[in-house]
Amino acid sequence: MVTINLKDFKALISKLNMAVDKNAKLNPKSGWVELKTVSSDCIKCSVSNYNYYFEAFIPISVSAEEEIHATVMAETFIPLVSKLDSDVFSMGEVRNCLILSTNTSEYTFPIIKEDGKVRCVDVIPFDYNGCMHTSLSGEALTSIADSNANGLIDTTFSRDYQQYIYVDNIGAITYTENIYVNDFENAKEDEPFKFLLSCPQAKLLKVFGGEKSVEVFVDVPEDYSASKKVMFKTSSIQLVCVVQSDELTDKFPSLKIRDFAKNERETHAILNKKELDKAIARLMVFDKKYDATVLDYSQLEFKEDRVILNSVKSHNHETLYYTSSQNTKEHTSRIRFADLQNQLKAITTSTVDISYGESGAIVLNTSGLKQLIPEVTVRGEE
Repeated sequence: MVTINLKDFKALISKLNMAVDKNAKLNPKSGWVELKTVSSDCIKCSVSNYNYYFEAFIPISVSAEEEIHATVMAETFIPLVSKLDSDVFSMGEVRNCLILSTNTSEYTFPIIKEDGKVRCVDVIPFDYNGCMHTSLSGEALTSIADSNANGLIDTTFSRDYQQYIYVDNIGAITYTENIYVNDFENAKEDEPFKFLLSCPQAKLLKVFGGEKSVEVFVDVPEDYSASKKVMFKTSSIQLVCVVQSDELTDKFPSLKIRDFAKNERETHAILNKKELDKAIARLMVFDKKYDATVLDYSQLEFKEDRVILNSVKSHNHETLYYTSSQNTKEHTSRIRFADLQNQLKAITTSTVDISYGESGAIVLNTSGLKQLIPEVTVRGEE
């Protein structure tokens, strides 16, 4: 038996839980947790799916010189550990079972085996030779999970590259019906890299919350159309993701989108978020259903000291005065209230900073993040 600090193990288990596929029908192995001693004072815990592999290391407090290698079902192992009450617990193998015990309890988990051997989760190997190496803060990585991933919409009507989040040394971009431009606070422009992340991969970056620095390794395949691998690594956590090829990554219009976001900087209409939310909710009582036979847009009529939310469909309107402003001018932007309402969900401050102008989009500005809502093009107009 080996003894482990329960508080530390619970912290690790919460990270493992993020990586476990809760619907493991297509890949049963994605519902497994593999535990293996890698030294006399450390155990490796790992989970995987088709396009990512995650492992974390937990120190052993007291070792009985026993080696552990067990793969168990995550759906029972993780909830049980999260509910244990003790300072420490012990873990060991008895015949074909993994035993967890405290001073007052003992739990048994069947070890998943085949032909007498422990079955393993699928490891995604990573070759460091010739790869690009840099570092990002844990805050930058979690901002991708919190902001960009939540804006990603997987739709058959989108372009291939729109189903992924674009990440480079400057920041991250989500480009669907609306656009999220997330600029890293300490961007390293002299260390260029680029790759695309799927939504599940991006959400996994939450495991690096609280980390001051995370090493990032990006391999460079000789084949331009071949998939790439990205490794995110700290002293105790490693995440390897299989990402899209440079052929697809280079199709992402990152330069155009960033220029698009920069075009709207001068105007700043600051509104009370709660009042804006309520006004949109009232107007959408009439506009909530999509109907292709009517005008499917609304108008924001910006003035020097206020904005008029005008429903073209129902002929209703609301007027909100700015709490503060900068360089505001008269301008009308055509958007959908539903788009604006959805984007406001990502804003946690009490006010909303809206920039607008001639570029064809309004921009919601928050710290490090710009949310672009492209204006609606009306049929018959260029």
